[in-house]
Amino acid sequence: MRLTKVPRYSVTELERRAETLLRDRCGWPPTIPVDIESLVDQEPGLLLDILPGLQELCGVAGLARYEPDTDTMRIIIDAEVADHPSASFYRFTVAEEFAHVLLHREIMAQVRTLEDLLALHAWRSYHEIDRNAKRLAAALLMPTITVAQEARRVYPALVKAAGFGDPAAVQAHLEERVARLHGVSASAMRYRLKEWPLRITQKVERAMRERLAFLE
Repeated sequence: MRLTKVPRYSVTELERRAETLLRDRCGWPPTIPVDIESLVDQEPGLLLDILPGLQELCGVAGLARYEPDTDTMRIIIDAEVADHPSASFYRFTVAEEFAHVLLHREIMAQVRTLEDLLALHAWRSYHEIDRNAKRLAAALLMPTITVAQEARRVYPALVKAAGFGDPAAVQAHLEERVARLHGVSASAMRYRLKEWPLRITQKVERAMRERLAFLE
């Protein structure tokens, strides 16, 4: 396996790519939760498949593999992940592997064997491509426009019920409710709410501090 130079992506570029893809394939604002399987199905030369025992065999919940006989990229997800009662881990795993295909197709096309997969994960630059794939996956599953809209919709009811005395509780409830609407975990939403360009966590903190019943 010959690993090449890592493509460079700014956060702005990753956010822009997510918005462009959603606009083209889902409309804007997209319906939530975003249908990640439909996004994969619409990508030329890409298939989504489920495989029992993938985690046991390869130590990963999902992977993207190139199949030279058909010139096809295939996203493979472990069957237990796909069948888990909570769909959030499955959805994010699919989104992350999809992001790898979109951002790192030339690199992922070299993954054809278990040895290739192990070499990729041991590569000194893997942390960078993994970080970018996770960020693009988050932007696809948690679009800026819908996260902001739902946070502004949910916040007034939370402070009306709980008051301004427990900002941490209001933050936690907001994270959980907006996460559930988007079909992701509360921890994934927590990161998303803190990040640019949303910065919702900081807006909630300021609103609670100033005793505002709305988010700016």
